[in-house]
Amino acid sequence: MKSMVGRITEAGRLLVTNPRLFFLKIYATLRSLYPLSKYPILKKINGINFEFDFSYDAAIKHMYTGTYEAETVQVMKRFLKEGDTFVDIGSNVGYLSAIAAGFVGTRGQVHSFEPVPKYFSKLQNVALLNSQYNIKPNQFALGEKDGVARISITNLPNIGWNTIVPGFMSKDTTKESIEVSVRKFDDYARENSLNKVSLIKVDTEGFEFPVLKGFSRFFDDRSILPIVICEIAPMAYSFLGCTLEQLSQYMRGYSYEAFEVTNISKKIDILALKKTTNVIFIHSR
Repeated sequence: MKSMVGRITEAGRLLVTNPRLFFLKIYATLRSLYPLSKYPILKKINGINFEFDFSYDAAIKHMYTGTYEAETVQVMKRFLKEGDTFVDIGSNVGYLSAIAAGFVGTRGQVHSFEPVPKYFSKLQNVALLNSQYNIKPNQFALGEKDGVARISITNLPNIGWNTIVPGFMSKDTTKESIEVSVRKFDDYARENSLNKVSLIKVDTEGFEFPVLKGFSRFFDDRSILPIVICEIAPMAYSFLGCTLEQLSQYMRGYSYEAFEVTNISKKIDILALKKTTNVIFIHSR
């Protein structure tokens, strides 16, 4: 656990570098002191209908107060505009897909991928509650080739911790393992005529490299490539039988440079990463 001094130092740094996020987290802390509803609440987020069921997971409270993946949301706000196409890989319950739909509007598109049935049903509900928007939920995982894989689902109170990486989740924290379909994005893009994508978000608990390799033809065929917000989990790479160097070389091959999500003017060396970190890849034209 962080010491009190450490928390104060971190808060002070956030106040200087990102005051909006600092005050948002202050609000969220104060709001959490009040009891939340025992029943699902339907509320608009970024103009999109979203159902908050606080009994589902502690993360729902952070979504409700706006602090869930707040740094990622700020990047989305910066790079998404009306009419754009957003790709959400590892959509979970669809919170970021909903946020993105508000940014791209009814003329834009949101393509979301979530293989775990209980989370996919929540994602599907987002699309049903907002039928005037082009939100397309897909119940399969993305990877470097078509096929099937087993995804481990945790028994911990963390709806985001589910992984296809074999052995990455310890047996004592695994609730179940189920078989899911896996497809390449290249084929999906061709079938759905996705000629232009503005922003891609990848959050697949260590499976990000196989996911990105499934974009190879899509990347090859375009001179202007989308922004990629990607969670990188260094500890997963030994289980995958590959290295961060290979990931770095792959992205550099498409003229992508890595930057910090909290400061997109600052480059980041992904080879030096020791813990799971969100990174933004920007194509250097």
